Parts: sequence; structure tokens; C-alpha cells
Amino acid sequence: MFPRRPLPQKQRSGLLTVAASIGGLGALLVVAWGVLLLAGGRGFVRPAVEAYANQQAGDLVSAGMLNVDDLADTAYQGLQPRADIFLALGVLGLIAAVLVLRAVGWARIVLCVLDVVILGLAAVDLGDLSPGTLHALDAVMSICVLAAIVCQWLPGSNAAVRDRKAA
Repeated sequence: MFPRRPLPQKQRSGLLTVAASIGGLGALLVVAWGVLLLAGGRGFVRPAVEAYANQQAGDLVSAGMLNVDDLADTAYQGLQPRADIFLALGVLGLIAAVLVLRAVGWARIVLCVLDVVILGLAAVDLGDLSPGTLHALDAVMSICVLAAIVCQWLPGSNAAVRDRKAA
């Protein structure tokens, strides 16, 4: 006869939600990096390689002693495995971010390790010869994963994980 009142539920930690959201965004950017490179192929890398070759060895390029297409192939062969790794890390990062959102304790460790690996790869990529679009994605994803690492280990996040573990 009387409507049942829902049982009070504990509020989700805002800090943990921010950490998971930022970590998920970083993981999405990592996936986008891999998809963008693999979908664009050698043609995506070629303008950056051509600009670099003309700047560093313009005489050799104009004399025909240096082939830009061969350089683009070499550059793409070096970036392709990194794109595969980024795709795998991004998918795992998305899964870990969802679990962090649910306040699963071990998922914070997994997300933190993945984020540190992503930071390392992004730092390497920022120093490499690659298109400006990928450099921009590297910079934004680095900021996101660094913020996620910090937010998920702050005291508010720790309390939320402790509360879930106790429940």
C-alpha cells in the first residue's frame, strides 16, 4: 500500500569520479592516437618527414639522393608498433578507469601503472619525429594521465575505496 522508500546509498566520491573520468579521457586519447596513426598510414606521417628532410637535408632531397617516401616508410614502420601498444594500453586503461569509478582498489594500481607507461611513451613520442597532431595528443594525454594518477591517490579517493571495501 505504501510506496517503498529506497535505502539510502552512500554518495560516490567526487574525487574518485574525477580521477576515473580524467583517466578514462586519457585512455580515450591514447586509443585515438593509435587509431589516427593506423588509419592515416604512411600518408599521415609523410608531411612531417618531408618537412624535416627538407629542413635538415634539403640539398640531398632536391638532388634526388634522398627519397622522402623511403624515409616516410621507415618512420611509419617505427611508429606502427607504438600505435599497436597505444591501442592495447588505451583499452586496458578504459577498463581500469571504469573499475576505478566503481571504487575497486586494485584497479587504481593497474590504472596507475598503465598511466606511467603511457607517460613514458608519450614523452618518447614528443621527442620523436611525428605529425603535430600526434604531439598535441601526447601533450593532452600526458596531462590527463598525470592528473588521474594524482587524483586517485588523494585522501578522499582512499576513503572511498576503504568505504567500498568495508561494505
